[in-house]
Amino acid sequence: MSETSPSPHFAALILAGGQSSRLGTDKAWLDWQGQPLLQ
Repeated sequence: MSETSPSPHFAALILAGGQSSRLGTDKAWLDWQGQPLLQ
């Protein structure tokens, strides 16, 4: 009998709202792994 471990599932929610006054640019358009946060 062989045992296999279940595949881990991972989900995340990144909040990218607000005025972005300290960042100086809209957080929603920041790149994460080549993709904008807002999709």
